[in-house]
Amino acid sequence: MTKKVIIAVGALIVTAAVSAFTYAFNERDVKDDLFDANVEALARSEGSGKAICYSQYSVNDSMRCLECGSCKYVNGAGVDKGGYCRF
Repeated sequence: MTKKVIIAVGALIVTAAVSAFTYAFNERDVKDDLFDANVEALARSEGSGKAICYSQYSVNDSMRCLECGSCKYVNGAGVDKGGYCRF
């Protein structure tokens, strides 16, 4: 009986550790947002006449994104792509 309890507690600890590890490493990193912004800027400079805009963004003073409603740049990281702004 005691051996089964020890095995069950061990399995619970291993499951909790794997869950915590998975949660910690699956969160979106700011570097990913910066990479997306750089790719967007490079694509925009190729003369297509349009740029991706965001209907929702999270405020971030170190980044800028194009807001769909006004087609103006705001301090933030884009969350939901809303379409394109034409230039």
